[in-house]
Amino acid sequence: MHQKLKKEVLSFLVKTRSLKHYDELSPHQVAYKAVQLIENVIEGNNPPIINLTNEIQKSTQEQN
Repeated sequence: MHQKLKKEVLSFLVKTRSLKHYDELSPHQVAYKAVQLIENVIEGNNPPIINLTNEIQKSTQEQN
């Protein structure tokens, strides 16, 4: 995996761990968000790795 992407994924995980919004999600909501993420990565106009990077960036920005 590309080093920059690894850094973004780790940053995303650290940030979301500290966000109350994510702590309050029900199991159903977590599953729904996971499906949305997978669909956005697979169905995007770019290669999946770029779509994943974009989705991670959007997810962290939503909570700001």
